[in-house]
Amino acid sequence: MEKLSNKNRYKFQVYTDKNGKIYHLEEKIGKGGEGAIYTVKEDDSIVVKLYLSKQRKCFLIEKAAALVNLYDDKLAQFCALPKKLLYDSCGNIVGYIMENVKNYNTLYDLGEISNFNYKDHVNIALQIAKIFDKLYDKEIIICDMNAKNILINNEGIVKFIDCDSYQFSYNGKLYPCYGITIYSRPPELKDLIYSKTYVSINSSLFGLAILIFGILTRLNPYIRAGKQYVMAEFLKYEYQYYDYKDIKNDTARLHFVNLNDEIRDLFKKAFTSDTARPSAKEWIKALEDYKKQLTVCNINKRHTYNSELNKCIWCELEKSGVYLFG
Repeated sequence: MEKLSNKNRYKFQVYTDKNGKIYHLEEKIGKGGEGAIYTVKEDDSIVVKLYLSKQRKCFLIEKAAALVNLYDDKLAQFCALPKKLLYDSCGNIVGYIMENVKNYNTLYDLGEISNFNYKDHVNIALQIAKIFDKLYDKEIIICDMNAKNILINNEGIVKFIDCDSYQFSYNGKLYPCYGITIYSRPPELKDLIYSKTYVSINSSLFGLAILIFGILTRLNPYIRAGKQYVMAEFLKYEYQYYDYKDIKNDTARLHFVNLNDEIRDLFKKAFTSDTARPSAKEWIKALEDYKKQLTVCNINKRHTYNSELNKCIWCELEKSGVYLFG
């Protein structure tokens, strides 16, 4: 008899939840360092995460079990939280069940969503700040600000995934994350190795500022020798916040000019202070104020820009052949 390969073994396993409901796994739709995501034959509204990491499997399963106990319907509107634990035929916990988030793009693909204008980008940044704030209120901290784990649908609705990486406490025990993506790692954690990481809200707020900065400017706020950092170089050099008043590139400069003073001041505070970064609530207020300042271009109705300026920056960019919100 031919030996069953490990690659397809999961298809022939019977998995259940704690109530004995059976789940058959079908297509693998994602894989990370800790586990893989599979669709479920019986219900396409859910997916399953199976843990693969032998090194940290016990900790990951314990953390997932704690997070299932913290499941909150209101938070689940914005975060694909673990809903139920998944058991193998021997009764061992091997993963968990969560919502199947369909028809979404990642934050990486934001610039490719053709029906969005700049105001939509501001709305997305505002939603992200609100989700951070809701999680902070529950004492849940997002440590790893990977843009692949922030999803956006064609209506501009934001949803977070990979929620088992969050830091939280349950029954008096703190469950940390296991590492932070390089480009969301604050200066005070720059020498961090990939291990258990305890992250403060202030350190997490660095990642929030990085996300908002990228959404509003399409730029990276750090440079070396006058050039934008390549992400992989973050750990090699000292952090240096760039003064965009002297920037030469028209596209980069106009993105920054389009911001208002309140937003620019928050960015400066976020990237030059290690101890008192802007809170999620400060970002919410600033982004709501900024959104009110945006005006629609008289020439192109898909152009929205800062009304404090005397001309539409997107029209200015189009004169040089750069079409961002056509």
